[in-house]
Amino acid sequence: MRLNKMKYGILILLSLALLGCEKKQSTEKIIRPVMVLDLSNQKKTYDIEFPGLIVANNDTILGFKVPGSISKINVLAGDKVKKGDIIATLDISDYTINLEANSQKYDAAKAAYTNMVQQYKRAVVLHDGKAMSDKNFDIITAQYKAAAAQYKAAEQAVKNANNKLDDTKLKAPFDGYIGKRILDEGTVVGPGTPVVSIVSEGKLRVDINVAAKDLDIIKNANSYTFAREGKQYKLKLITIGKNTDLLKLTYPVTFEFAEGNVDDLIIGSSGNVKVNVTNNEYGDITVPLTALFDKNGSCVYLYKDGTAVPQKVELGNLKSEGQITIVKGLNRDDKVIIAGVHTISEGEKVKILQKPSPTNVGGVL
Repeated sequence: MRLNKMKYGILILLSLALLGCEKKQSTEKIIRPVMVLDLSNQKKTYDIEFPGLIVANNDTILGFKVPGSISKINVLAGDKVKKGDIIATLDISDYTINLEANSQKYDAAKAAYTNMVQQYKRAVVLHDGKAMSDKNFDIITAQYKAAAAQYKAAEQAVKNANNKLDDTKLKAPFDGYIGKRILDEGTVVGPGTPVVSIVSEGKLRVDINVAAKDLDIIKNANSYTFAREGKQYKLKLITIGKNTDLLKLTYPVTFEFAEGNVDDLIIGSSGNVKVNVTNNEYGDITVPLTALFDKNGSCVYLYKDGTAVPQKVELGNLKSEGQITIVKGLNRDDKVIIAGVHTISEGEKVKILQKPSPTNVGGVL
């Protein structure tokens, strides 16, 4: 009997506890979450980003103008060079022999020409004095012209031989540094075969590729900025290519850095080019149609300190994608409730519905 009384006591206590919880839950007011449009985010300008690549102002592949075997390469990748420095040389044996042979021909042609000059001068005097027939004078004149032609040809051959000998030296076309050493000593090369690449020490450039639809955006932008690893660098537009890339069907656009302090940037590194453009619709405050409700005229609810506050507005033109212009009644610092307005009452406590993070797929966490 005593055990039964204890059971009844426990049941009574549990019932009272449950009734207390229900009363507590019923007294707690639910704060409705709402979607809010912050009008301050409708900016006067905005940025469009394009992937960009830092390149040298001059990045050139060097090769010999003449064929031969590389006898010496004087540089390694990363070595600094000055304009005119000898980067590499070919075996000069054949070119030296060629110069000597042409020099001998030149000496012989010069001697023959000098002799013919004297003969021609005498022939002119004799012919003018009627002491030489026209036929013999014509023969002397032809021999003189032939000797002169041979002399000029021999002279040009020596110049060509000297040029070829000089072309066995590969020289730096500008100040810079060696980007890559492509071949080694002993390699037999033809004219134009790449031997080294050289990069100038001049201004760095940034290259991007844009679609045809974005060309006007690039041309009319307010400013250009290169962003990399948390740092930003001002850019200056240099050129917009006229022809498309055959593979990407995009147009090349080139910038240079507007300020000189870019020593921390490396050729070949990438970043984003931010193109700042004017928002042509900045003058209009627009809200979704879902934000509107009727209360003696068109109204919206403003989110103010956790409370829904009604605000009368004057409507303008209907925009695309369910947007409408507000001509009067809103300011840029207002926050407008844009969903569920027909279930909200004036002065009701509300809270901003937070967007789920990128890692919280579906907002389930």
